[in-house]
Amino acid sequence: MTEDSSQNTLFVLDSSLMPEHVMSDDDFRKSIYDKLQAVLDKAFPGDRERQRIKIAFDRWQFACPFCGDSAKMSFKKRGNFIFKEGPFFNSFKCFNCGTFMPISKFFKEHNTALSTEATDYLIANKNQGGMSLSMHNDYKESLFNATEMRNYGIQIDELKQKFGLVTVQESPIAYKYLTGRLQFNFSHFLVDPKSNTLMIINTIEDRVIAFQIKSLVKTTGQASKYVTISLKAIHEKILQDGSHENVPHDLDSLSMIFNLYNVNPDRPVLATEGPMDSFLLPNCIALLGAKKHVSLGIPLWYVYDDDKDGRKEAIDKLEKEQNVFRWAKLKQEYMMPQRKKWDINDFFIWCKQTGVKTPQRWQPYFTNDPLDILDI
Repeated sequence: MTEDSSQNTLFVLDSSLMPEHVMSDDDFRKSIYDKLQAVLDKAFPGDRERQRIKIAFDRWQFACPFCGDSAKMSFKKRGNFIFKEGPFFNSFKCFNCGTFMPISKFFKEHNTALSTEATDYLIANKNQGGMSLSMHNDYKESLFNATEMRNYGIQIDELKQKFGLVTVQESPIAYKYLTGRLQFNFSHFLVDPKSNTLMIINTIEDRVIAFQIKSLVKTTGQASKYVTISLKAIHEKILQDGSHENVPHDLDSLSMIFNLYNVNPDRPVLATEGPMDSFLLPNCIALLGAKKHVSLGIPLWYVYDDDKDGRKEAIDKLEKEQNVFRWAKLKQEYMMPQRKKWDINDFFIWCKQTGVKTPQRWQPYFTNDPLDILDI
């Protein structure tokens, strides 16, 4: 045996001690395709559309076998196997019911065994969590239909010119009102100086996709309420360009979730009732009311108002082990006075008036334990 052949023999022996080769991405997907098809065939017997798997490079989309997806529309495919790195990497995620689990558990839930090679692949390529900035942007584009939303939005400057709107700095009455509410990020607002009407705008980049309006002039009898104009209503009632007929219902609903396109879905996303509350909390959206129910495909940390309706919704979420805000804990620690209603904006104003610092960390004031129901 020559020296070279001896070294080659040693190399072969060394390799035999190494772990078995993990299958490629393509081989893994081929190994689970028929298994997924069998799950869908069993879950949706006789419904060929619900049984169909939509293949894309970074995900497979199909009707969710847990919730059935849509009772009326067979073509809805909000169940996903996601193969792109990010918070749902190599996992199943339903963007209707919110069910989320590793692909291995998905098949286990449906009494389907994976091959040893497929199991080894998932172990070697498990979800590590987190994502880069570019991944985050791509993920948000997909999750919240950002590209389509952007196409329907109207540019802020165009809206200002078309209807004679001005910035907060150009309206003394709006400036006084907003600074009194501790709202200092004026990019969220426009003003109609002719009627002294405040407009809270919901945007994606430089485009308006919905807004709320409120009169800044006090009227006798009752306080002025906010009126919400959705994406569809902007095209139908404001622009009157006929595009409202093409605005999908899902997109119209998303347009009324304020601050949605400014949050990072890879971090805990807080959800308040009103936009002004959401502007004061980190990574926060506004649902526009306690009874607004949405399915965004991400877990939400609910901050309902401390009133009858808010407590009712918070208790309902807590019973489902979702994260909700513990007003009782906050009020006790801050020795807040008794009021019929508190919201986050009221709390910030009270802290300002009394010289008390607001919390540096908000997580300790949330719970998903149903035993904490008395803290709601």
